[in-house]
Amino acid sequence: MSVIFIPTDFQVGFLQMLPALSKALDNVYTDVIMGHLFKAKDYEQLYWKKNIEFKKIDPRFIEACESVFSGKNGFSVRNFAGSSISGLKLFFEMNHVDLILNPADYHFKKISKYSIGNPGRIIKRSGYPVHDVHVIYEQEQVLKVS
Repeated sequence: MSVIFIPTDFQVGFLQMLPALSKALDNVYTDVIMGHLFKAKDYEQLYWKKNIEFKKIDPRFIEACESVFSGKNGFSVRNFAGSSISGLKLFFEMNHVDLILNPADYHFKKISKYSIGNPGRIIKRSGYPVHDVHVIYEQEQVLKVS
């Protein structure tokens, strides 16, 4: 079984990406971890971000994600807070991540002043396999996923 990490900003606009991301996982039984990346320089910041920022996630967002990925083996939300590529690698290692699905066409919004604005750029530096998901829309419907 594979573990897939998908970076998110927990915004309603991101929900439009979910069918495309799920389609990219067709016929793959996996655990899906979605999370946001935060900058943190010390333990106090880590603790604050993990507890305060996590509370900002709208429960409806989680419900929508769970319904889209319900055919998969698991779904969870785990945020990363750190200041180094080695810390990010450790996060992926501890969560047994095999692949990162990067919604390449999505413009991530910062949910706090500590948010990492373009997680794809940082994630690619981790050395973990990254699959950029490109979505082509036509009249607000997903036309193609690559």
